[in-house]
Formats: sequence, C-alpha cells, structure tokens
Amino acid sequence: MITGRAYTRRYFELQARFAEVAARLLKIPLSDALLHYTTYFRILWLDSEIDPTHPDWQAFLNGCAPDNQPASMSDGEREALLPRITESAYQLYLARYDSIPQATPGPRWGCFAYERMENEAGEVSIHLHFGSHDASERAMGIGPLSRERIPARMAELRAMFAHIKATEPGITETTPVLGSSWLYNCPGYLRLFPPEYAASSRSIESGFRARGLWGQFLRYDWQVNEQTAQEFLQRLDEASQHAEDRLSQEAEGADSEVSNQQTAQRLLASCFPAQTLGKMAPIGVFYAFYELT
Repeated sequence: MITGRAYTRRYFELQARFAEVAARLLKIPLSDALLHYTTYFRILWLDSEIDPTHPDWQAFLNGCAPDNQPASMSDGEREALLPRITESAYQLYLARYDSIPQATPGPRWGCFAYERMENEAGEVSIHLHFGSHDASERAMGIGPLSRERIPARMAELRAMFAHIKATEPGITETTPVLGSSWLYNCPGYLRLFPPEYAASSRSIESGFRARGLWGQFLRYDWQVNEQTAQEFLQRLDEASQHAEDRLSQEAEGADSEVSNQQTAQRLLASCFPAQTLGKMAPIGVFYAFYELT
C-alpha cells in the first residue's frame, strides 16, 4: 500500500519515450536503452549494481517485449509499445513499493543527507544529497526551496555540518565537499550554500540513469512538472526527427554526422532543459558560512 511519496505513471512514460528515441538514435536494442537511458533499474531498487540478468528486470522486459528494434518498427508499432513499457514498469514499481527505501540510507537532517567517501589513497570527501522529505510542506503546498523555507533548510544544513565536524574522523578544513544535481541550476538552491561552493564548477559524467538528472521533472509533491515535461518532449521530438533523418541517409549510403556516437550522446543530453552540474569546495568554507568555526 502506498502511504507516502510515489512516482507517477507519467514519470515512467517520459523515460520510456526517451529510451525509445535513444534506441533509434544509437541503433541499440530497446532493452539496452531502458537499462542505460532511464532510472528504471535504480528506482525499482532491484540491486545496488546494475545487473541486466536480474530476474525481476528480465520479467519486466519479457512483459513489454522490448527486444524489437525501434528502427525497424512503424510509427504505429512504436506508439503501441510505449504504453506497454510504461505500464509494465509502473506496475512493477507499485508491486515493489513497500521494499523501496524512501530516502538515502542513513541519517537525515530534514531534506539533506551526506555520504562519506574514501578513495584508494585514503582521501576523504563528503557528498551531499537532497530530497523533498517534509510532509508538512507538501500538505501546505509549499515547495522545500521556496523563500519562506530558507530558514528551515539553512538550519538543517547547519545541523548536518555540525554533526560532520563533531563526529566524522579524518576531516580537515580542506576536505572536499561535492555535489552533483540539476538543482544547481536553481538560484533558490544555490543560496543555501557558501558562495565559493555555489560559484564552483567541476566536470561530471552522471549518465542518463542518474536520478539527479531526472529529478528535474518532479515537483515538490512528486507530481510531474508539466511545463518542464513539455519542453523535454518538444526537444525529444526534434531528436526523434534526427533519428529518422539518420535512417534515411544511411539507406541512401550517405555519411551522416549524427551517426557518430558522441554526437548522438550530445543530442540526447540536449533534450533535458537542465543539465546536471557539479560543485566542490573545501569543508572549511561550509563551517564558516554556517558559523561553526
């Protein structure tokens, strides 16, 4: 039984459409596109590692028959297939809902959590996570990043960094704090952090199955943001036309630029209204910003 936040069927539909275009553009099986160009495997919480042989994943694929090559299908066949994919993924999500964690494992400070990571050289870094977890805000129709909720978010971050400073071993003033999300495109999110962190930029390759990318289509109440979705679908239609042009040019023996895999990847990335941005700054600036020094 669903008693909390839940993804909607529409959220799964957007991803199914993206996977279908990716399959045509990259000339890969639709089953591969569903695995690597959607968040399906991750939000279904099938395993910590992406495993295409997972029995539940295989059952999902068998249920919607995605091994057809979209390039060889008619428009009508593709349009008939997409609802089957959407419904199969959505029903599997509902069936598994009670076993899917509602937040990043570990302690949370309101909307925030962190993950301590250590590389092979023993160097420690702190990775930030954000989620809309305040049920009272949803009940009042107030977004977690609205201006009136800034004090609450700042208090959460201050408490979290105070905890890190007091309890995490091996942390120095220069320990890096990192984040990657589409949210760093939003002024309302950036203003919660030190200016040095907000102004920073680092290269990231999050991939198309990252929830930090697809989260831009969700409102604070977990309904799909239709304005963002419509912009995405319009760009996806343009990418779909590129896929059709590619097929025509290949049939004529022409050398098409879009056949280059890197070009195709850039075209797919451009469908998203907001790109995933990476941020990084030493933890000392966070201590100063939240007055923990």
